Amino acid sequence: MSLFRILPILAVGAAVYFCKDALKDNMDIVGKVQNAATSGLEVEGICDLVNTEFLETGRLPANDFGKFLTTNTQQGKGQDTRDRSKDPWGTPYQLKVVLHGFEILSAGPDAKWGTEDDIRSTRSLKDVPGGLGVTPEAYGQRPRTTAAPAPVPAVRVTSPPKQTAEETERKVLEFQMRQAEQGSRYAQYEMGSRYLEGRGVEKDPVKGREWLEKAAKNGNTDAIRKLKALDAQ
Repeated sequence: MSLFRILPILAVGAAVYFCKDALKDNMDIVGKVQNAATSGLEVEGICDLVNTEFLETGRLPANDFGKFLTTNTQQGKGQDTRDRSKDPWGTPYQLKVVLHGFEILSAGPDAKWGTEDDIRSTRSLKDVPGGLGVTPEAYGQRPRTTAAPAPVPAVRVTSPPKQTAEETERKVLEFQMRQAEQGSRYAQYEMGSRYLEGRGVEKDPVKGREWLEKAAKNGNTDAIRKLKALDAQ
C-alpha cells in the first residue's frame, strides 16, 4: 500500500526534474501498480462470482474457467472490451481447487507464474452446502502439497445424512445474506432479486430495490439494468 501512495509523488517529482525518460519510467511503474490494484479487485469479484455459481449449481466452473468468465462478465455496449477471462496483462486467470474451497490467481505484471507479484485470493466453502465435498481430486486437479503425507490407518467413513431441499435453500439464503452484508455485489444483486420475486423470502419491493441499489453502487451491471427496467415500468 505504501508503494501505491508514494509512486504518484515520485512521478510528479520526475516531471519537475525535467527528465522525460525518468517521467516515462515512473509513469509506467504507476500504471503497473494501478493495474495490480485493479486486478486485485477483479480477483475478489471473480471469487464472489464463483461462490454464487457453486451455490446455484453445487459445482465449481473448473473445467472451462475461461469460457465461464467470458460468459458471466460481459461488459455493456460501449464499455471496456478487454477479455475478462484474462488479467490486465493478458494472462488467463486460473481457478485452483483446494480442500473445501478454491483459489483465483493472476500471474501479475510480469505475466510469470510463481513469482512475487502473483495475485491470489482463497475462499473457503466449508460452511456452504456441499462444500466439504470439494477436493482437488474431485475436479481432476493435483492437490498442493509440500511433503509426502504420512501413512494413516484405514478408517470407516460414515456418510452424513442428506439435507432436504428446504435445508439446502435455507443455508444458501443465509450464506448469500452474509455475503451481501459484507459487501459482495453479486450477493447483493441476488438478495435484491429474491426480495423482488419473493424467492425464499417474503416479497418486499422496497428491500429488493435497496439491495439492488447497493449492488449497482458497487458496480454490478445486472443490478444497474434491473433498476433501469424498474424505473421504466
